Amino acid sequence: MGGSVIGGWFLDRLEKIANEVDGKEGRTVVKKVDIALEKYQDKGLITEEEKDALRHYYGMRDLSNRYGGTVAWTMGYMNEGLDWIMPQIVGGKSDVKIQADIDLYNNDIALKHVKEGMGYDLKKGMSIEKVRGPLEFLKVPPVPEEYDRSR
Repeated sequence: MGGSVIGGWFLDRLEKIANEVDGKEGRTVVKKVDIALEKYQDKGLITEEEKDALRHYYGMRDLSNRYGGTVAWTMGYMNEGLDWIMPQIVGGKSDVKIQADIDLYNNDIALKHVKEGMGYDLKKGMSIEKVRGPLEFLKVPPVPEEYDRSR
């Protein structure tokens, strides 16, 4: 019973944090980053997979700058957590888990950089070289056809 009380309190806190961030348009923050990166993708300057890695990096930085690292971290794990946990429970590796692993890694790199004063945020009009800069240390997810080969 003690575990369920603690678990219930924890889930309640997570829901309150999520509602607070959503109420302050937290999801819109990441969507704006996605739209900005789409312009580079439409010009053929980044791939879909690179865009995904950069969206996690720049989106998490922006969330952290606006709401603090703890809230950003919580939102990242709430967003990816079930994708990561479910394959673990059934004992297999799946494309969903591979993607969640990569997304969580990139989120963590972004938060570490913000905390340590490293890196930079996505700004309008950045050169493609600057936009692509974080790819040097991020993990880029495999293209969907490669998931079968990575198991």
